[in-house]
Amino acid sequence: MAHEEVVGEVSTSLRQEVLQNYGIVNAQASEYEIDYLIPPGLGGVEAISNLWPEPYTSPTWNAHVKDDLEERLHEMVCDGELELSAAQRDIATDWIAAYKKYFHTDRPLTLHLRVGAVDFLGLDGANSAPHRAA
Repeated sequence: MAHEEVVGEVSTSLRQEVLQNYGIVNAQASEYEIDYLIPPGLGGVEAISNLWPEPYTSPTWNAHVKDDLEERLHEMVCDGELELSAAQRDIATDWIAAYKKYFHTDRPLTLHLRVGAVDFLGLDGANSAPHRAA
């Protein structure tokens, strides 16, 4: 299976513009991935309208899990199992629903957690419900 080519991070100025557009100030680089609504591997472009800040720290539905979906959709399109337009529509409309659809599960298959994340899997009892991406 072919793996999606790794795309470099957006420039610092574009990163700051995206964060500002979403009202996020004083964010650490380790807190958010500036992600593509439609990833380059599915025809997305580096434009402000196709970028958004995605948290790494959400305990369930985070940037790492979306990366898994991006790779899966890329593979499916390349293997002729899925039309490009359907992959683009599904990931842009609701990536969590798309993950559930294409991985046939209600939860991520692999937990991608940052060490030291607050509310580590909700084990402190404060909030064990999955978080939705913005």
